[in-house]
Amino acid sequence: MRVVVAGGGVAGSSLALQLASQGVEVDLYDRMMSYGKACGDALTLRPGIEKLVEETESYRGEVGRYTVRVEGREVAYVGLGRRNWVIIDKRRLVDGLRGIAEAEGARIHYRPWAGEKGDITVDARGPYAWRLRGSVMVYRIIARAEWERDHALLDFRVSSRGFYWVFPADPEGKMVNIGGGFEEYPKLGQVKASVFRYARELLGGFEVLDERGAPVTVKGPILLHDGEAYRVGEAAGLVVSTAGEGNRPAILSAEALAGAILSRWPGDVLGEYRRRVSGLIAEVRASRMLLSFVESRPREGAKIMASLPTAFWRDYFQSRVTLSRLALQGLRSPRLLGVLPRVLLASRS
Repeated sequence: MRVVVAGGGVAGSSLALQLASQGVEVDLYDRMMSYGKACGDALTLRPGIEKLVEETESYRGEVGRYTVRVEGREVAYVGLGRRNWVIIDKRRLVDGLRGIAEAEGARIHYRPWAGEKGDITVDARGPYAWRLRGSVMVYRIIARAEWERDHALLDFRVSSRGFYWVFPADPEGKMVNIGGGFEEYPKLGQVKASVFRYARELLGGFEVLDERGAPVTVKGPILLHDGEAYRVGEAAGLVVSTAGEGNRPAILSAEALAGAILSRWPGDVLGEYRRRVSGLIAEVRASRMLLSFVESRPREGAKIMASLPTAFWRDYFQSRVTLSRLALQGLRSPRLLGVLPRVLLASRS
């Protein structure tokens, strides 16, 4: 079997590694010799993901405490007693995955994919590969500033249809990662100005060490196969839109597709892939339903977000928000239960 993978980001490199390590012939295409996309420096841990972080030596720190703000006002605090988010050097993670895949026998071609086909072809390219419909521009800076080394802050700005994030960029609390993305600001310069303004308000003085911007696809269609190629990660629309989280879905979808290929080819690979990734799809769909509801009713949405129970935010930071879990939480929170039918109706409209 020969597998061609277009795109060597988190999803494509993870997939190449997993297949090559099982003896599959893999050709991976990417235009960049070293990964350089902005953002995506936090990663929700799972057993297999933790192993990849260790093998690539990309660990920078971890987060166990979370503060939630809505329109600048604190509404929730969550403390988790075990490892949950790790802060990573994403360039080191991706370059490390490529290196391990190559050591396992994968062939990496540092040039744009020109439509080469294999027995199985996989599209793992991000939003640069097609029109940016469904994407949001994000900007982040790494700054030298004092920040609690295990503390993250998310500040949701419903009126701007986006949020700011702040979390440590090193294990000593001497560097901070601060950024944001908003549908209200379609141009990168607008997002950059907003992020710098927020950083000055929150941190006061700081020294910028690195800054980058990029589009993130948060509303692209969920598409596991486009008629010619399988898709994983951002290319498949598997981004948790309410958090902009793409790293974990990228790795998990790559793991699911690799498992489907190894267990079913030349049989029903797509059906097995869909089965293995169904939990992730449920999470992505729930996030889009919530986002659709909040965007369609910004004033009401902001009030509801500000009154959500701590249990919701605990699930949110552990990447466990699905409609079934929301329904269970709704039994304990009448306000949340009353919102769920409207969330479903808003998403369908």
